[in-house]
Amino acid sequence: MEIWDLYDESRRPLGRTARRDEPLQPGEYHVVVGIWVFDGKGHILLTRRDASKRYMPGKWENTGGHVVSGEDSRAAAARELWEETGIQARPEELIFLGTIKLQPFFGDNFALVRNVPAESIKLQPGETDAARWVSLEEFEELAAAGQLAGSVYEHLKQYREAFDRAFHTFQQNRQEETGK
Repeated sequence: MEIWDLYDESRRPLGRTARRDEPLQPGEYHVVVGIWVFDGKGHILLTRRDASKRYMPGKWENTGGHVVSGEDSRAAAARELWEETGIQARPEELIFLGTIKLQPFFGDNFALVRNVPAESIKLQPGETDAARWVSLEEFEELAAAGQLAGSVYEHLKQYREAFDRAFHTFQQNRQEETGK
């Protein structure tokens, strides 16, 4: 059972924890992470929520999850990425995009540029049942068709400029490494 550290509305630690199955009290928050994986060619990695999931089964989303007690959000993002996709990344490789505050959580979002064939993604049983790379146009089409989970589309809109900066930084670094 996951245990979460609790924070107040200003993200100050409350010095208490809660189990995942416990309802939070008004003014209590926990931290979640979202990881946006890009292939360096303008595609976003999406996974489909397993049909057995209680919340939004069969919907497409970016990788994400909860920060467990004692863990920071970068470490949680790297762990969740590994658990849900089999993609390994060091926490320092993740590019911080920003934080969204929605009762009852703070959502820290990160980007990673990694080109991994969709068929090599290791799906987490009970969590995800498919993976695919989509262009921004395809992402928009999934949103219009109601096939994205929760606020995934809103997150993309909020972080679009940050995604563009992260992609540009990746391209520059790759050019410097290859000398091209």
